[in-house]
Amino acid sequence: MGGLLIGVTAATLTGWWSPTELDMPAAAWAYLAAGPVVCLVAAPIFWGEEYGWTAYLRDRLVPGRPVATTLLTGLIWGIWHWPLPWVGYFGGELAVSQAVWSMVWWIPLSVLLEFLIGWMWSACGSVWPGAMLHSGANLVAALGMLHVLGDRVGVNESTALLCIGLTPFVAAVALARSRLR
Repeated sequence: MGGLLIGVTAATLTGWWSPTELDMPAAAWAYLAAGPVVCLVAAPIFWGEEYGWTAYLRDRLVPGRPVATTLLTGLIWGIWHWPLPWVGYFGGELAVSQAVWSMVWWIPLSVLLEFLIGWMWSACGSVWPGAMLHSGANLVAALGMLHVLGDRVGVNESTALLCIGLTPFVAAVALARSRLR
């Protein structure tokens, strides 16, 4: 939810949205309120990706170099998502330029998420927290932004705002890790 709040704040600061324009139906409010439950219930959907990317691939790419392996895992993970805008992942057809930009935005989004998911993985050795974070990023933060901001932003703007929302958390993890060394 923090990424969603930071993303909506960034939308306000950029002029994409104003809190005075808030006109969400009750169902959207209920969906946002159910965010933590959505993360938990939908985590099994994302478990396979987290098992493959985090539990299997991550530690084998660049052993002993967590930043390098995180960047590389995020890059591979982002590229792996590239077919999705072309097959209706966003609920309909996208213009070619929107699909290409979606492909571009998937790289920083995947790298940022992998920093957080990798931190969780290294802290507890389980893919379940990462699956819940992945679920929350996709189904709560990204969809939540579309609920809050409505048609003022598209898929790519929402992804950019999600990247902005995740950045402070990644910075906090990086800062905490550097202090531990």
